[in-house]
Amino acid sequence: MSDLSVRAFDQAQRRKRYPERRGSLGVACMQRDIITAQKYLSIASEILWQTSIDKEYEMPILMTAESKLQHTLNECLAKAGLQLLQLSGCLGIDFVTLMRQRLEREELAVL
Repeated sequence: MSDLSVRAFDQAQRRKRYPERRGSLGVACMQRDIITAQKYLSIASEILWQTSIDKEYEMPILMTAESKLQHTLNECLAKAGLQLLQLSGCLGIDFVTLMRQRLEREELAVL
């Protein structure tokens, strides 16, 4: 699990999503992934916003619509995570380990 970022980047390179790591083409690929991740996170935040408004005003939501929203939310978050993993692999950062260390630091700070 620790090399998930590297594997995601290797897969992206095999699929020709990252022709090179450096130079103007590499920076353009990184910008593309940042913009794509932001798009998916924006969709996810809109879903969460609408869900919180619906619950606040106790508007009836059908179970099928709610499960579809949950599926869409999960899908958007997964796609955004994949884009960030590809980006971190391109930068040579192990995103998974970095986030685990950050969470452990925050948990220790709380204790």
